[in-house]
Amino acid sequence: MKNKLKKIVMPIFLSVLCGFLCGRLMFSVYEEKGSTVLDANIIYLLEDTTYNNYEEMKDIATNKNGFIKVNWCGNQACEDKIKEELGIKSRCIINDEAPDGPCVCCGDKAVTKIYFGKQY
Repeated sequence: MKNKLKKIVMPIFLSVLCGFLCGRLMFSVYEEKGSTVLDANIIYLLEDTTYNNYEEMKDIATNKNGFIKVNWCGNQACEDKIKEELGIKSRCIINDEAPDGPCVCCGDKAVTKIYFGKQY
């Protein structure tokens, strides 16, 4: 009985151990590659630059990849105009950072900062 139990338990233990080790290896490889890809595409986020000029934002949106941080008035019409004209969408509203200028689109008082970027 003891011998039979060893024959059953050992393969199960080894398969679980092997699965765990393979999972850790894959996680570390993807984590390293994923952060490299992410860092390469968040150019403007990492530089912590806010774009307050619509023409400059337009140039960046058409010629570069990454997220663009801008001041925004919160108006849906401004968001729709940016989406329609530049082909980028709002990605994330920044709640913990006060706007430091007017809305990039309409020039009205900005209420927040927001990231815009391409949706793939």
